[in-house]
This record gives sequence, structure tokens and C-alpha cells, in this order.
Amino acid sequence: MLFIGTKKQAQDSIQGFAEKCGMPYINQRWLGGMLTNFETMSKRVSKMKNLQLMRASGEFDLMPKKEALLHARELAKLERNLGGIRNLERLPDAVFILDTKKEDIAVTEANKLGISVVAVVDTNCDPDLIDYVIPGNDDAIRAGDLMCRVISDAVIEGKLMRSKMHPEAAEARPRTIEEEAAHEQRQAEARAQAAAAAAEREARVAAAKATASQAPPAEAPDTTTPESASPSGSTPESPHVQDAQGEGDHPGDGGESD
Repeated sequence: MLFIGTKKQAQDSIQGFAEKCGMPYINQRWLGGMLTNFETMSKRVSKMKNLQLMRASGEFDLMPKKEALLHARELAKLERNLGGIRNLERLPDAVFILDTKKEDIAVTEANKLGISVVAVVDTNCDPDLIDYVIPGNDDAIRAGDLMCRVISDAVIEGKLMRSKMHPEAAEARPRTIEEEAAHEQRQAEARAQAAAAAAEREARVAAAKATASQAPPAEAPDTTTPESASPSGSTPESPHVQDAQGEGDHPGDGGESD
């Protein structure tokens, strides 16, 4: 449920009780197209989150003074207008409006999209445009505070009943800005460690390839045969021929006598 109330006497009540029950709210200014042009609003919310992370991580301090000042002004404007819908990731199922005459654009957009409208209707408002009418005075501070507290208690009770009936559908608590910054820092450290490990592996592989390329080539085994090792055109003599020649060389065998 989206809490809407931009009147000065309703701003504090809207913000306080919306945060109490964990619902989004608009208490400064209703920008045309917040519901009908929700995609563009989501981009602006993403821009605000990025600037908040930059501020939390100290990047503003490293920027030139003029650039940091421009970013700080833009962030302040975004937080003022969109800070209440920071965790609104989809269109709301219902809206609660304190003054339907002042928030006529919000009523028109909700009716156009078929979103249920719960509103405090005073005597100067048209009840035909409201799905769930709560007759009351929307100008008094105490009356607005009472209506916001009743709606907030109803939301908390409904969430409790839902968690008991469907435990698996219990909503997780959204992270704060500091938790988002810490999470981003852990993610960055993990990415840096992974990159360092990959670089180390690549260095080891490159060193192994360089060592293999500088090593001398292994000598091929000698596969020559004795025949191929002899001089060309000569054939080795058999052992029997060598023995016969050796016997003829003796002086007393087959030689002439004096």
C-alpha cells in the first residue's frame, strides 16, 4: 500500500506511520506519472540509489568540488521527492490518500490503472472516485494522525496474518543505505580477488609455455645399421674369409722352403 499525503499537516504522519509498517509513501510532492509512468520513475529511483552509494563510499570527496556539489544537490532533490518509494519495485496494490482534492492527480492515475483507493473523504471531496471511503476531517493534524495510525496497524496485522498462513511468502527486510554500501564493497572485493586469481593462473600458464619453448630439443636416437655405416661401394667381409686370409699369412704354412 502506498501512503500519499503532501499537505503540510499530514507529512509527518504519513512518513512516520508508513515507515512503521514498512510501506512506501509520498509526502512532499506528487510528480505526474508516478503510477502511469512507473518505468521512468523506477529509473530515477535507481539514479538516486547510485548517488547514495557514491556518497556512502566516499566518492563525493574524491570529485572536484563543483561536480560533488552538483551531485549532492541532485541527490537531495531526488531524496526529497522519491525517498519514500525507494523500495517500491512494482505498482502498489492499493493507495491510501488523506486529501483527495489536493491529490486529485494521484486519484486519477490510480483509477486509470485499476488500483484500489482508500481515502479520507471530507465534505468538499467527491466520494464516487474512491473505492473505500473513510468519512472524516482531512485538515486536522490529530485526525490525519489517527487515520494513518489505523491504516498502519491494519497493514501490520495483515502482514502478520499472511506470514502465519504462508510462511514462505514472508517479505525480507529491505537493506539500508549503509548495508547496501557494505554489500557493494564485499562484492567489489570478491570480484578483485577473482580477477587476481585469474591473472595468477594466466601468469603460471605463460611461464610454463615460455620454459617449454626455451628448452633444447631432445636428440634423436641413432637408428643407423652397420651396413649403412660402412664406406660406400664396399661390402663387409664374412668371418670365414677373414680366417682363411689369416691362416695364409703364417710363415710355415704353404710357403716355399729355402
